[in-house]
Amino acid sequence: MTAAARFPARKEPANSQLLRLCEALHKRKNYLFLGSDAGGERAATMYSLLGTAKLNGINPEAYLRHVLTVIADHPVNRIDELLPWNVTL
Repeated sequence: MTAAARFPARKEPANSQLLRLCEALHKRKNYLFLGSDAGGERAATMYSLLGTAKLNGINPEAYLRHVLTVIADHPVNRIDELLPWNVTL
């Protein structure tokens, strides 16, 4: 039996089949699987912080941009001043 007889001809190229597979995998929210427990804890912290910003009426992107620009020069003993409910944008 020849290879052509054992495997039916594909109607679409392999690249499009791979694309369909990737689309199906992305629908499973792969961003939730971060590879390690430490990565999951960091992501949970970020989701919590940005969710808190939303609940306090702050644009999460603007809040994160603000915090990342000032945190390097901010004293460690006053880090609570950068929490969402203490920041005014």
